[in-house]
Formats: sequence, C-alpha cells, structure tokens
Amino acid sequence: MSAAQEMLDGHYVVSSDPYQFLTYLGYMKYLLASLPLFVTTLLFAQNLPEEIARKSCECIGEPPNLDSLNARFKKCGSSAMAEVLISQKDSKFKYTVENIQKMWADVFLLLPSFCPGVAKIAGNQESKKGVKESAYQTSFSKKANKHFGRGTRLLNEQKYEQAIGAFKEALKEDENFVMALDNIGICYRRLNRLEDAMQYYEKSLAIFPEGDFALVNIGVVYTLQNNLDKALSTYQTILRLYPNDPEGPFGVGKTFFLQEKYEDALPMICKAFRMYLSEKSDYAADAESIIGLLHEKLKEAGKEEFFNNTMKKYNIEFNIK
Repeated sequence: MSAAQEMLDGHYVVSSDPYQFLTYLGYMKYLLASLPLFVTTLLFAQNLPEEIARKSCECIGEPPNLDSLNARFKKCGSSAMAEVLISQKDSKFKYTVENIQKMWADVFLLLPSFCPGVAKIAGNQESKKGVKESAYQTSFSKKANKHFGRGTRLLNEQKYEQAIGAFKEALKEDENFVMALDNIGICYRRLNRLEDAMQYYEKSLAIFPEGDFALVNIGVVYTLQNNLDKALSTYQTILRLYPNDPEGPFGVGKTFFLQEKYEDALPMICKAFRMYLSEKSDYAADAESIIGLLHEKLKEAGKEEFFNNTMKKYNIEFNIK
C-alpha cells in the first residue's frame, strides 16, 4: 500500500451537513538516560516544547548544512530538553517514552519558528527531498523487509490484524522502520481504532518529524475525532513544510469548511484545486466538490461576490450544475 493510496482515504467527500532530518529513536535512549524518570499522574504541559525549542536555538546557532544541523540538534535538543524538564519538574508532564518521543517531534517542528538558521535550511527543498527519500525506503534488515512484504500483502487483502502482526515483526528487526510504523497506523485506522493509529503515526514522526505521510493521516484522524483545531494545526504544519504539496491547502481548506469558516476555506481549496490540476491528479475532483459546497454556503450568506472574485483570482471557471 503506497502513501498516495492511503492518503486517498483522507479525501472523503464532505457532505452538505458535515525538518529536516531523521530523528532516530536512539536519541530517545540518550535523552531518557539524562532525565529523572519518576512517575507522575499529571498531564502534559503544553508550553514545554516552545521553551525547549528556544533553548535549543541558543546552542544550535547557524548550522551551515543539513548534516551539521543533524549533529547539533542531537546534542542541543537533548540537553535543552533535559534542562527544561528538570528545571520545571513540577510542571504537568507525564514522563513516558511516548510523551518524550512526541515532545521531541513537536520541538523539531517548532525550530524554524524560533531559529533563523534552521529556517534557512528548512527552506531547502533539495535537502527535504533527500531526507524524505532516506526515510521512505526499505529496511537495511532483510528479515525486516521480508516481514514488511508479508504485512503489505495482508494489508492489501484487508487482513488487518494479521498485517499488524507482520509489521510488528518487522519492527523487531528494525525499530526505525518508518514505513512499517505508518502501515500499522493504516491498519488501525481501517479497524477504526483511531487512538492506536495515532500512536503509531506519532512514533513515525518521532523518527522522521517531517513525515508528510504520517502528518496527513494524523490530520485525518483528528478530523474523524472531530478535533478540528488540532487537525487544522497539523495541516498548517504540512503547508509550511511542503508548500508545493496540495495536501496542505486541501487539508486546511477542508477543516475551515467543517468549522464553517467558508471565506477562509475557499482560497485554500482553490489553491489545492489548481495544484491538483497541474499534477493531473484525480484528487482535483474532491476539491471541486468542496468548491461547489462552498458556493452554496456563501450564496446563502449573501457573499456570492466574494466567491466570484475568488474564482477569478485563481482562474477557475465555475459552472453551476
């Protein structure tokens, strides 16, 4: 099952009623060894990732290239996280491997906002392409690949429980196997076990924080859970990381539509529509359907002129059927 095929599941028709490198799990082991791992029942503190990102920037500075950024973040991110968590040990944070992995990914995604040097590298599309190709490839382990192949066949046969077992066997051989983690997420989504799916997509992001596959599907899961604010934030991250990928504006526009923010939704969906057309993608039909629904909503609100002006701006010929 390819990423493109799975992303198609996120393009359900809306009814008129409704950075820059691999972050290895080994970093987590390094970090966990430096933290006071006491158990607490308190909840996660939302402001910690921003504080850790700011602290990391002081150390990261102006890395000259992707490799340097990789090395600096391994050192600076780990020490900054340890320092912040230790200094705020009374904050509402639950010390688990899963929470720390998620925070690591969150910190990474925030870095371009706080570190000018990182932002420069983040804009390098060639670097992104190389990192993405490194993440979305088969494993170095022949055994892992054998299990992965079996899992993929079972997934295509819709034998999801068995497929999960095969992908987990692959992870025993290679714990950093991004595609195996993503495919487990697919299986759990198909089984409507959304929390389990989210867990594996987040594990994937802990290894590859820029993973567009995991990010898109996390956005879909949040949408299915009706957690539209988090869905919007996820799609906006995709839009920032991959400005040439129509999944970002499509997801943002779709979420604005569900939030009944129709004037915000229309430009985003139009942008996605034009991008899909340029790629000759079948997804253009999904964007076109939402444009039709937006026309109805804006017309009802007396804002048809806004709709027409937006169509002209994006050079889209809209015909009422």
